[in-house]
Amino acid sequence: MRAPALVITLALAAATAACLPGPDDFTTHVSEICVHALVPFEGDTGQGVTTEVSLAEAVRGIDDLADGAAVTLASLTLAPGPGITDFSFAERVEIDLASEDAPTLRLVEVEDVTGVIDIEPTGGLTGDSAAAGASDLRPYLDSAEPALHVTFLGQVPATPWSVTLDACLDVHDAPLPAR
Repeated sequence: MRAPALVITLALAAATAACLPGPDDFTTHVSEICVHALVPFEGDTGQGVTTEVSLAEAVRGIDDLADGAAVTLASLTLAPGPGITDFSFAERVEIDLASEDAPTLRLVEVEDVTGVIDIEPTGGLTGDSAAAGASDLRPYLDSAEPALHVTFLGQVPATPWSVTLDACLDVHDAPLPAR
């Protein structure tokens, strides 16, 4: 006698599912893209070292955004990772956004760094970095191989070390107003 109850339960579940919206009934609105990465650096005895962080996976599908949508830097944080306890060795840190179709854009340049680097473009950035915070980054991110170039200048550690990078980008439905 359990078979009729099972059939009724399945029929009820199927009828309920038919009332739910299907995949074509939903729209997706992306408002923020965040990247979290452990950035490794080789040990070196020089005065500077640069490494590249690919953004290709994080921004895959960004070309599906509506025409006119813009992407801006919301925040960027660098913290010491395994191999170092602070950034006291760094005289300057530079972070550039690179693509194969455009000249490199300087996002951040910080001097005399010791602790965590915590950047929000609306406050604390000056010069090129302030302009980068207000810039539409979508042309860079739409390219085939978007990447961040992270450079530490100073007496870099001789043994391998790493940095924890967290970056968030805001997605705007319309173009940014002209400045």
